[in-house]
Amino acid sequence: METKTPIQIIETTPGNWKVEVASGEVWMTRSEIARVFGVFVAAVDANIRAIYRSGSLSDIAHTGK
Repeated sequence: METKTPIQIIETTPGNWKVEVASGEVWMTRSEIARVFGVFVAAVDANIRAIYRSGSLSDIAHTGK
């Protein structure tokens, strides 16, 4: 059974956010990421593509294959 990692997203002052993760990894959908950062899903997609193009992360590392 998979357990969820507790995550807290706190607005410390207007426009400034703090993310606290108890331990482990945090997995979010594109729409959840967009909601956290206050952007459209298309902006999240564009940034993910840019990360892959830069070589900072590969599809293999992402999928675990």
